[in-house]
Amino acid sequence: MMRPERKGQAGASLLEVAIALLVLGVGLLGLIRLQGLAQQQLYDAAQRSLATRLARDVLARMQDNPGALAYYASLTPVAAAEAQAGPPAACALSPCLPNERAAADAAHWRRVLAGLAPVQAGPRADGGLVQGLLCIRQQGAGVAVEVAWRGSTRAVVDDGTEPRCGAGSAGMDDDLRRALRMVSYVRTP
Repeated sequence: MMRPERKGQAGASLLEVAIALLVLGVGLLGLIRLQGLAQQQLYDAAQRSLATRLARDVLARMQDNPGALAYYASLTPVAAAEAQAGPPAACALSPCLPNERAAADAAHWRRVLAGLAPVQAGPRADGGLVQGLLCIRQQGAGVAVEVAWRGSTRAVVDDGTEPRCGAGSAGMDDDLRRALRMVSYVRTP
């Protein structure tokens, strides 16, 4: 008796289907992991962007009010925890003395750090910085502005040769601490 000849395979075997599903599953898991990393990078970029805008705002306000440079430096550190919601300080709406204006600026920066106000005039707040701190140091005719916040991932800790805003603060591990530092010349009156 002769067996009928098979001309070709008429479908996929169970083993082939299982291998295809395994490859598809591994690929989907990789995509899910990439999505999580992308979200984390987006969050970190938004925090760094806010810190940059805040540091620029600090330097611009200090350039506009050079008579209070020493007072600005005495406010360090400016922390989000001290922020109070509400309308802008009266000094923002009318003329005032340099130190009063500096105090109003610091109150604004506290609200920005806490996410209660936008960096510059606008309809919505920027979201704030996680455990945000702002440090101002006078360096001769210049000024150093450092904005520190808590990052979402561990990072390499710097060598500690410069003063570090927020280093050793409660709840801010040094390896989670992020900082942005800008140095500028401020003309004195």
